[in-house]
Amino acid sequence: MVVQGGARVLLQSESLGSLSPGKKADFILVDLKRLRHPSLSPDVDFLNLLLHRGLGRDVHSVFVGGQALMRDRTILTIDEESVATGIRRAMERQYPRMEALRPLYRRVQAEIGNLYKQWDLRLPSEARYQYNAH
Repeated sequence: MVVQGGARVLLQSESLGSLSPGKKADFILVDLKRLRHPSLSPDVDFLNLLLHRGLGRDVHSVFVGGQALMRDRTILTIDEESVATGIRRAMERQYPRMEALRPLYRRVQAEIGNLYKQWDLRLPSEARYQYNAH
């Protein structure tokens, strides 16, 4: 209902809103066994289960425009190792700058610590509120 209604609102119901021949197919496959792990009653509403317990790791496959972008938890459209290597190299170029800033960070951290030492963080001995027992 949400997807079909959204497609109508966007005036795109001819190409979106359902998994039908000729329409764009964007969908995910979710591993229900992972969602129910370690145990959960099988009669729990799927939507509630997905909204309250679903995490990215529960996604098994992703399709956009009918094309598989991820299948069996493996990304098919990019080389993850190459991306990770690029990120590592970019970070390594920043290490000298980060190292140069470390003394400044330590000074700022010490000053903030000194500021908070002046604060009285003890809890008051008398209650500031009381429970409503009426």
